Amino acid sequence: MLPAHHGVARYGVAVLLIAVALGLRLVLQPWLGSAVPYVEFFAAILLAAWYGGFGPGAVATGLGALIAMELFLPPGGPAVSGAGALETVYLTPIDEQ
Repeated sequence: MLPAHHGVARYGVAVLLIAVALGLRLVLQPWLGSAVPYVEFFAAILLAAWYGGFGPGAVATGLGALIAMELFLPPGGPAVSGAGALETVYLTPIDEQ
């Protein structure tokens, strides 16, 4: 097995975790519909960031978001909508360092 700090292994694990989350989502799709398009990817993103650090976590986040928007949201629909979207933008804390 490659050491955890090896770049190829870290990014490969991130992509593999997103693929597993996608498989889970495809199995659950008949019951979930487009109600929660991102939820299966959260654990994969957290595990990718824990194992590989910021870069693989960012890759998993972007890949998961693109897959969810492309496959599980209605065509032409926004990635974020509803009553809570505007509040999320305004109330998200900003870390000033």
